[in-house]
Amino acid sequence: MEYMRPLFENMTTDVNQSAKIGDYGIHIGGARKEQVTGRSTKTSDKEGLVKFTHPFWLPVGYMVDHLDHVKVNPYYEECSNRNKVGDGKYCIIYRKGRYDRIIKFGYTDMTEAVNALPTEFVDSVIKIGESEGAYYLYKILKTAKERLTVKSGFATAEEARQYRAENALSLLEFKFVAPELPHLKSIERTGTDYRNGKNITAKDLCDIFGFPGIEFGNWLTQKERQAVLNYAFDAFMDLAHVTGLPYRAMSFNGLLAAAFGSRGKANALAHFESGRYVFNLSRLKGAGSLAHEWFHALDNFVGASAEGIRLSRNAKGLIYGNESGIFATDRYKTECDENWKAVVTEFTSLRDIMRFRMTEVDMNETGEIAQLQKQADRYQRIVKERGESILNELKADHSKYYRRGGKSATPEQLAETEAILQEIYAGNQGAECIHPNRSLYQHAWYYRSYEQVEKLAKVVKAVRNTDYFGDNKMMSNFSNAIFWREKTKSEISQKSEQKTEVRRVSTDYYSNSRQIDRYRTSPYWATTIEMAARAFGAYVQDRLEEKDNKSQYLVHSHRDKEGSELKAYPSGEERATINAHFDHLFKQVRELFE
Repeated sequence: MEYMRPLFENMTTDVNQSAKIGDYGIHIGGARKEQVTGRSTKTSDKEGLVKFTHPFWLPVGYMVDHLDHVKVNPYYEECSNRNKVGDGKYCIIYRKGRYDRIIKFGYTDMTEAVNALPTEFVDSVIKIGESEGAYYLYKILKTAKERLTVKSGFATAEEARQYRAENALSLLEFKFVAPELPHLKSIERTGTDYRNGKNITAKDLCDIFGFPGIEFGNWLTQKERQAVLNYAFDAFMDLAHVTGLPYRAMSFNGLLAAAFGSRGKANALAHFESGRYVFNLSRLKGAGSLAHEWFHALDNFVGASAEGIRLSRNAKGLIYGNESGIFATDRYKTECDENWKAVVTEFTSLRDIMRFRMTEVDMNETGEIAQLQKQADRYQRIVKERGESILNELKADHSKYYRRGGKSATPEQLAETEAILQEIYAGNQGAECIHPNRSLYQHAWYYRSYEQVEKLAKVVKAVRNTDYFGDNKMMSNFSNAIFWREKTKSEISQKSEQKTEVRRVSTDYYSNSRQIDRYRTSPYWATTIEMAARAFGAYVQDRLEEKDNKSQYLVHSHRDKEGSELKAYPSGEERATINAHFDHLFKQVRELFE
């Protein structure tokens, strides 16, 4: 049977107006409608002037104000003619510290000055970049300090500059938009009619699924409340059948509460509160987020239980010890209660499968051998430089300063030194050994040596009465450079023989999530908690579609749009692998509720 219901409008079933739909069950607490807010009033400018509203793209400190309110440094001529645009009293200023700095002045009114801001600041906010001969316009995000391309495809810098001048305001107002679920005008569902066309009450929802309480926002009308009860009932029935869990497992046997439009946070479509163990779907945009938020609750249920936290409410509706939430996908402890070990292992495996995959790489295509060769050449140069330093030291005459060991080396000693150095430069330094003065030094690299280096040390000892081994001494540094040269050459030889290598690399899902996080100040999309919830939503959608069903209040649009630069969901083989793991995971979860 198929349903297509407009969101909160034109409902085909009548709502019994005599039975008002309100909060049901326990008092969850902490809802926005219970929070006391003070009444705020806007104060107007005391002189009746229009107040300036700061655009988000305007750099901090810059603003428009009346000349009478501007305080300039009396020792600095601020209002020069080159900054004058007219005879008005409004100006663009930079306000920081004791004095203001006038950028432009003479505007007739606030509107004229504000309209001049895009032209005045577009050059400093929107920059021109170049990549492979093509030019593009970009801006630096204030939060993440990352480049955000706003327009590309210019053949020349002049073409980009002209476009920037002609479209200043639209370029400045360009914002980074993270992927989000589209708002549905109507909610579609196909599948079994579990309600037989009847309306569901809050009591029905609590009795069947075990929710301890249902909460509604004040702005939800009676028609809307009835709609979300019906939507939620169908969605949880579909979720129970996809996961294979008992109906009461949807609330974790009476723990999870439900809220609709009563606990909204900023621009969030929905959210889960671990401290009160309740999920909230926003009034208009929450549709499609139920599977995502329910998995957050399951993730926390397993993680907190494995940690030994008692998940029960006190008189105020709070769950002590779980305020910040402990999630199984973000739990790295190995020890846990024996009853939870199997399911925790599945969540740990999910975390690894989402982020990494094993792949065979061709060593010739990685460029690592070439990179190692560059390192080996660099170490060879260092070996020669330090060898020449030793030779120059032996040639130097210090007899003016030292009685013993001050004279320069004899021609025979210099010839012997040069011969030894040539052998070392050619890679014939002999076997690695330990310098005899080992007991005098603390760290291994101070006394690491080679056969040829030991011969050289004897010549140095004969000339200078010291072998220059020790912390930051030239012979130790020389020997250490040889060590790293040989180590790098050994790695090159090993990788050249090994044509392929199996490595753990980041999945596309993880890499794409991290790409979105580049535009944020802190990680969100690439956290294991959020990746797991989005992957679960994709899993539920796929399992429904396999049976030609859809349940849009439960989940929808969990696939990236074709050609989208920002990808938030798993796809291809990775998606199939993660879906298969969810099947195994819920076999273990099922045992918790049997």
